[in-house]
Amino acid sequence: MLVSETGLPNRFYLPDLRSDELTESSTSTVCPYKGTASYAGAGEVADVAWCYRDPLPEAGKIAGYWCFDDAKVDVRVDSRAIPTQLPARDPRPPTWIVDRFGDAVRGWLHPRGASPHE
Repeated sequence: MLVSETGLPNRFYLPDLRSDELTESSTSTVCPYKGTASYAGAGEVADVAWCYRDPLPEAGKIAGYWCFDDAKVDVRVDSRAIPTQLPARDPRPPTWIVDRFGDAVRGWLHPRGASPHE
């Protein structure tokens, strides 16, 4: 799901992921439009993603969806790169890969600088 906010880059929110690699952190932030976000890290990358578990009513459609920080990881969904607002980086950051298997959505972190298809 694409979320656009005035003055902020567009963000892609992905359905609730089942992943052993996401580790809940103690970080939380408050958005006046969406509510309180909970964060998770993956591998060596702290607070790589956030989720609004109980968003404000106006943002209810993003409940349980995850958004990844494109300053920390590249994101690929079903082998397609999610567009980023950032310039290309060298060395490349880790890649968060999401694949759908029937009704299941799985996510995992691919090592820094490695191609997700290697």
